[in-house]
Amino acid sequence: MIDSPTFTQNPASVPPQVPNPNPAPAANPIPVPPPAPPTPPPPPASPAPFSPASQPQPVTPPPASSPPPAASSTWVAPASENKPRNKMFIALVAIGLLIFLGIIFAGTLVADQLRRNNPFKEVNLDKGGKTNLLAPIIKEDLSKYDKDTDNDGYPDFIEQELGLDPNQSEFVRCGGGKGCADPTLTNTAQSKKNVIIILDASGSMGLTIGGQTRMDAAKAAIKNYVSQAASDTNISLGLMVYGHKGSNSQTDKPISCAAAEVIAAIGTVNSSTIDSYLATIQPTGWTPMGLAITNAQAAFTGKDGERNEIILVTDGDETCDSNPIGAAGNIHNSAAKVTVNVIGFAVSAAEQATLNGIASAGGGSFTVASDSSELIRVMSEKLENLKKLTEQTKCETAAYGNFLTCESDTFNKVYDYINKKKSTYYKKEITKAEFDRLTTLGELVFQLHDERREKGVNASR
Repeated sequence: MIDSPTFTQNPASVPPQVPNPNPAPAANPIPVPPPAPPTPPPPPASPAPFSPASQPQPVTPPPASSPPPAASSTWVAPASENKPRNKMFIALVAIGLLIFLGIIFAGTLVADQLRRNNPFKEVNLDKGGKTNLLAPIIKEDLSKYDKDTDNDGYPDFIEQELGLDPNQSEFVRCGGGKGCADPTLTNTAQSKKNVIIILDASGSMGLTIGGQTRMDAAKAAIKNYVSQAASDTNISLGLMVYGHKGSNSQTDKPISCAAAEVIAAIGTVNSSTIDSYLATIQPTGWTPMGLAITNAQAAFTGKDGERNEIILVTDGDETCDSNPIGAAGNIHNSAAKVTVNVIGFAVSAAEQATLNGIASAGGGSFTVASDSSELIRVMSEKLENLKKLTEQTKCETAAYGNFLTCESDTFNKVYDYINKKKSTYYKKEITKAEFDRLTTLGELVFQLHDERREKGVNASR
C-alpha cells in the first residue's frame, strides 16, 4: 500500500481578506437562545490539501430596492371599463321607459274603444265633482224612470220591486174614479167622529230639533190641531200619554213601561183646556206604544158605529216589548173599529218600517215629519181628512175613507223605497245622476199624493 503524498500550503500564496467597505444592513435581530455548554474539542484533524475553491470569497452586498407604492383606499376603474357600464345603464332606462309608455298608450286605446262601444253612460261615483281614478265606474240606464205603463205616477220597475202590478193603476185599484159605482160603498157613513191623540213622553222627546225640544214641537202641533177642530162640532177629542213615569234608566224601565193612561176623556179636550193638559207632560221614560193602544180601547166604549180614530205621535220605536202591531190589529178589529194613524217625528228608516207596520195593522196611515213645521202640516192633513168625511155624502164618505187608506198605504211604500234608494248614494251604490232622478221622483210622487188626498176619488189619476 502506497501512502498519498502530502502537500503543505504556502501561507504567502493565500491573498489576505479585505474587509467590505459597504456592509449589508443588518436584519432585525432574532433572539438567540443561550449558548449550549461547551463540548470537548474534537481531535486534531489532518491538514486538508490546498484547493483554491476552498478559499473564502469576497461578499457582494445585495442591490438596494425601492419602497412599494402606497395602497389607495378607493379603486378607480380605468376609463375604458366605465364607458360600457354607462351605456348599458342608459339602454336599460330607455327600454323601461318605452315599455311604460307603451302600456299607457295601449290602456288608453282599450278604454276609448270600450267607451265608444258602451251604449250606457259611464259615471264616476266619486262625490263632489272630483275625479278619482280608483273610484268604481258603473253603467246606468235612467230611462227606467220614464216607463210608467199604467200612468199612476209610479215607475214600472219600482212597482215590480214592491210587488205591485205595473199594468194596473194604483189609483184605480184603490177606488179612484169609481165614486159610488161600487155598491159596497153605500150607506156606511158615520156622522160622529171621536179622536184620541196619543203623545210619546219618552226621554228622547227631550232632544232638540230646530231650536226647540221634540216635546215642545209636538205640543205646538197638537194645540194647532185642537184649535182647527173646534169649527167642527161632530169631532170630539181626547188625550193620552205614555212613558211619562219613572225615568229612562234601566232601573226605572218597569215603572215607565207600565205607564200609559188617558189624561183627558173623549169630548173634554178643546182650545180652552188643552194647555192645562199638556203642561204636565214632560220627556221622561221608555216607549210602551203597544200598551197605550191597548189601553186606549176603553176610551171608545159605547161608540160603536161611529168614526173612531187614534193619532199616535212618536219619535221612535217600541222599547217595552208591548207588541204595538198586535195591539193595533186588535183595536181595529174590535166592535169600535178604531183606525190607528201614526206620525213618525224625526224617526230613522228602521223605525219607519215598524211604525208603518203599526198603521197598516190598525187600518190607518203612516206619515213622517222631519221637523216641527212638517209635524204641524201632517197633523193638519189628518184633521182635513177627518173633516172631509163629514162634508161628503154617505156614499162618498165611505168611498173616500177606503180610497184614502189604500192610496196612503201605496204612497208610503213607494216614498219609503225612494228614500232608502237615495241613501245608497252615500255608500256609492248609485250615481249622482240617479240620486237626482230619485229626488225629483220623490217630489212628484208627494205632489200626486197631496192631490189625491185633497180631491179623493175625484183626483185626475
